Amino acid sequence: MRRSLAGQVERTDEATAATGPDGVQVVRVASTGSAGGRTFVWIHYAVTGADGRRLNVAFTLEPAMQ
Repeated sequence: MRRSLAGQVERTDEATAATGPDGVQVVRVASTGSAGGRTFVWIHYAVTGADGRRLNVAFTLEPAMQ
């Protein structure tokens, strides 16, 4: 996830991982950084199903919108 925002991420604020009873794994990473002179918070989710299929979702927010 950090590679996708190379040069923009200043710090990783939080990283969590959990596996549900159905085998679905969810990793959440929240990072803060800047782009175009503005500060942003990026929240990434990586979800892996028990069958190995993957889904990645990213949200970009201004800090005031958190």
